[in-house]
Amino acid sequence: MITYRNIEKKDLEKIYDLDMSEHIDEAYVLREGELKIYPNVLDIPNWDEEKREKIKGKIEKVINENGVVIGAYEEDILVGIVSLSKKVISGNRVQLVTLHIDKGRRGMGIGSKLFDLIVKEAKDLNVAGIYISASPKKNTIDFYLHKGCVSTKNIDEELLKEEPEDIHMEYVFS
Repeated sequence: MITYRNIEKKDLEKIYDLDMSEHIDEAYVLREGELKIYPNVLDIPNWDEEKREKIKGKIEKVINENGVVIGAYEEDILVGIVSLSKKVISGNRVQLVTLHIDKGRRGMGIGSKLFDLIVKEAKDLNVAGIYISASPKKNTIDFYLHKGCVSTKNIDEELLKEEPEDIHMEYVFS
C-alpha cells in the first residue's frame, strides 16, 4: 500500500534510494508554438552522485522557503517525491520544482496522486496556476498533458535559462 506524507529535511537522504533510470524512444520539442515528437532513443542511467546532490539541493531549498514536499512511501521506502515552491513567479504562478517516481513504481498512479496533492496545495495559495519545466521525454510530457497541463506562452525567462531543453508548461486553475 502506498501512503503519502510531507517530507522534512531529515528525510531527504531517502531520495538516494530512488531508481531514476529509464529507456526512452521519443521526446518532444516545441517548434513554432507546437509540440512535435521526434525519435530519441536513449538509455538514461540512474542518477549519479552529482545529480542526486543537485536534486536534493533543489528540494531542500523548497523546504527552506516553506514550500511543500510530499513523498509517496511503500512501507518506509520512498517511491516518489514531488515539490512545490510557494514563491510566486511570472504570471502569478508557483513552480512545480520536482516530480520523480522510482522506476519500479511508474505506471501505478503514484505520479498522478502526487500531482493532484500538489495542485490542491497550490490552489490554497490563491495563484493562477502551476509552472512546470518538464523534461522533454515523451512519457513525461504525455503525463502532464493527460493531467490538463498545456505549453505556456508566458515562459519564465529565469527558468528557461536554467533548463532550455525542457518543455515549459503550466496547469491553469479555472
